[in-house]
Amino acid sequence: MSGLTPDEREGVRRAAWDTLKRFADDPRSDDRTKAWSLSGSTVGHALRKQTADAAIASGVNLDLQRLMSRPISSEAPRELDANATIREVFLDALHQGFVRLGMSRDEYWPASARQGEFQFTERGLAQFRRLGPSPSRGGSVRAAVQAMANSGVNVAAGTLDLLDEAQSCWRSMHNRAAVVLIGLASESNCIGFLDALRAHWSAPAPGSPLVAAWNNLDPSKAFQLRWSAAGDLLDSLARQPRSYYRGTPYFTAWQAYPRALQAVVDAVRVSRNAGAHHAAGSFSGAETALLLASMPHILRSLAELTESLDPSVAAVPLPQL
Repeated sequence: MSGLTPDEREGVRRAAWDTLKRFADDPRSDDRTKAWSLSGSTVGHALRKQTADAAIASGVNLDLQRLMSRPISSEAPRELDANATIREVFLDALHQGFVRLGMSRDEYWPASARQGEFQFTERGLAQFRRLGPSPSRGGSVRAAVQAMANSGVNVAAGTLDLLDEAQSCWRSMHNRAAVVLIGLASESNCIGFLDALRAHWSAPAPGSPLVAAWNNLDPSKAFQLRWSAAGDLLDSLARQPRSYYRGTPYFTAWQAYPRALQAVVDAVRVSRNAGAHHAAGSFSGAETALLLASMPHILRSLAELTESLDPSVAAVPLPQL
């Protein structure tokens, strides 16, 4: 019999990190008189069992009874492989200083450590409880975007559902589907910005080198042409002396934009097109997670840029192209 496939091993690894996050979020992790357990021999909530449950829920087919038996039979290589993967994640967390063996009340090398007990360090609690989205934590991307929307950041309709489904796909290792959904969410919000740019700015004078870019900004053009044209138009203003628009409501947004945001959106767009149109293409979990985690930043930047173009918000007229 063979062990886990690479995809299954990655699923177990994600489930193990997700389980550590859930343990860290639990208020009981603040109690230094209690500890979690790697094996479940002394504490009911064991890392190994909870990870196995999470992995099975995400589609990894494990024999839970074998996985939880000690010792695991050498005739069960899949369970041995899963157990080793869970321990690798735990050791990684230990090496990074996120957890410590035993309990803080133990003066010497703790007997509880030999039983697989551990506590989160202050650094570990801060890491696992950090603000912002974490692709491995279900619903966290949606929560981050929802919090932005609740604070007044304009987010295109359907964005929450698209990103929530993308995160679910990623957690189930359906990376191609996740990339396509991320691309759809990104493009719908980019279009709102492009439409505002076209609506609130005046066309450049005839003969201007920006006429071609302005024409490509037309809503009838393909998204790639429109997005590239927007970069050219804003770059033309970025080349102006800062005194030209310093102190205006749009200075901060434009200073943060030009090619940095465009490069990130281009990465999402190219990946989405590859996922939708090239069946032979493959996407790693790390690549997909990076795109997913970048979405709240992309959405906030687009919203700030769009607002800066609104004459009812900007107290001074937009500069001429």
